[in-house]
Amino acid sequence: MIFVTFEGNQIPQIMENDGKNLSPGAAQLKRLREMHRFMLISLVLFFAGVLLLNFLNGEPLYPDETFGKMLVYAEMAFTFIGLPASEWIYRKRKRTIDRNTPLTRKLILYASPFLLRIAILEVPAMGSIIFFLMTGRVIFTGFFLFLTVVMIFTYPGETTLIRDLELQGSQLRELEEILKELRR
Repeated sequence: MIFVTFEGNQIPQIMENDGKNLSPGAAQLKRLREMHRFMLISLVLFFAGVLLLNFLNGEPLYPDETFGKMLVYAEMAFTFIGLPASEWIYRKRKRTIDRNTPLTRKLILYASPFLLRIAILEVPAMGSIIFFLMTGRVIFTGFFLFLTVVMIFTYPGETTLIRDLELQGSQLRELEEILKELRR
């Protein structure tokens, strides 16, 4: 659990249960990274469960060849529409962040396009898992792995943040301080 504490006129500090105080920027970045990790982990665990279920069940739920082909085309559409759509929405929303905004505020504003991008990518990934469960077709694992790799590369690391938030000068130094704070 996270608590926000205010002491006098100071900047609010985020205190976690382990007693470690984090600045607002570090707390925001930590939350973004945790959400990214948890979304990926939940997808992978769901996929592992479906693989196990398919292995134990033996027969696909819908072995019909025509239905399986239809789902392959549907997944191709979901993937190849979802991928550019996620990037387009991400870039459009990201452009609303002013370059001169303080870094902590930029990280707060960055959360919305970042999470939308991940959520849009998660939809076809989840679809590929469900379609694999239904048909047993291995091609759906390929779609899932492709989308998972794309999602891994969206991790809000130092290079990504510098590039996407167009950080310069004092904001670069502030980001380095935040990253040092998170490593402690």
